[in-house]
Amino acid sequence: MDRLESAKRLAQRFGVSLDTAVQALESAGYDELAAADILSASDGFWGGSQGRYSTGSPPSYSPGSRRISDAESMGEFLRESWKGFISVITKIVRSFCVIRKKGAPVFRIPTVVLILIIVLSRLIAAAALIAML
Repeated sequence: MDRLESAKRLAQRFGVSLDTAVQALESAGYDELAAADILSASDGFWGGSQGRYSTGSPPSYSPGSRRISDAESMGEFLRESWKGFISVITKIVRSFCVIRKKGAPVFRIPTVVLILIIVLSRLIAAAALIAML
């Protein structure tokens, strides 16, 4: 059996990271059953009582969903989410709205400024409407 497949199976079965499953396999001499015993130990280093499944299939959850099992994977999830957010903001800041007339650029405005103008104009319109009531 391939060691990587064993590690993936253990990681999915016990809800731990792939690195943790590999460490358990290495400490068990690449014996999958012994690694499973290590991962399911109640007071062990490998995650305590989280995700104990000695037999049967792992708990059902929708494919594509991320299962957060410990603080390390939560931190990783937050870091990846933050990177995605920063990436979107960076793309917005670097993009421009260009108004052209007969193919030639007439006006170029950063997308962020355009968004702010639209939001502020809506707020002013809403304030004027409320003032009229």
